[in-house]
Amino acid sequence: MSGFISEFLAFKGLFAVYPWVAAVGVLGIILTAVYLLRAVLNTTFGPAKEEFAEISDARGFEVVPMVLLLGLIILIGVYPNMLAEALGLSVDTILQSLWARIGGY
Repeated sequence: MSGFISEFLAFKGLFAVYPWVAAVGVLGIILTAVYLLRAVLNTTFGPAKEEFAEISDARGFEVVPMVLLLGLIILIGVYPNMLAEALGLSVDTILQSLWARIGGY
């Protein structure tokens, strides 16, 4: 979601200056994606083990927190500024305090 565009812009700038370093980084991202997709596919699809046969799917009261968290993940992914604005004030205050302590150099 929002992490994709930041990675894209970082690697776009890195390719202009250090193309070999950027190529290694992109290769790492691709290998990580392959690893994670295989892990998810192996854990969510395929034949179920007999020792887990009696476990049922999520019940109604378990679905509510899952849907709320999924909605929050999508909301922050599509509109990250909502979270950045709230954190920005705190970061500015901390930076001003640190700047005052070191004498404003």
